Amino acid sequence: MTVTEYILNFLRDNPHILGLLLAIAVLFLEDTTIIVAAVLSANGEISVPTAIISLFGGILAGEIICYYMGCLARRNKLLEKTMQRQGMTTVMKWLQNNLILAVLAARYVPGMRIAIYSAMGFYRLDIKVIMSVSLAVVFVWAGGLFF
Repeated sequence: MTVTEYILNFLRDNPHILGLLLAIAVLFLEDTTIIVAAVLSANGEISVPTAIISLFGGILAGEIICYYMGCLARRNKLLEKTMQRQGMTTVMKWLQNNLILAVLAARYVPGMRIAIYSAMGFYRLDIKVIMSVSLAVVFVWAGGLFF
């Protein structure tokens, strides 16, 4: 038995570890990981609930990490001073007033997730509302790719 066969057999016998690996992988290659999870599920390698929970958990964890990166960035005095300028306060007000649109943009416009979620964290927007909207958007996005 080769190392690859051993690893694949191990993952088949331990679907929760496979789910954990999917949750981690989705942080780096989201669309690809969703498709891989769908194929694994269709082949019976992982159950649909385990795959979905792993994907949603990984995606939401990534968004929470980006949010808290913004919170941590606020500790930098130079960055905080820069972000309090007039143009940036306009950004903060726009994010506050268009939270749903901002989450949609973060999800559907490539390269925007880190910038938008970290800005929302920097300005300390309500994470409960952000994650509620994000969960709904992820359900549509990941569910559409998965099924």
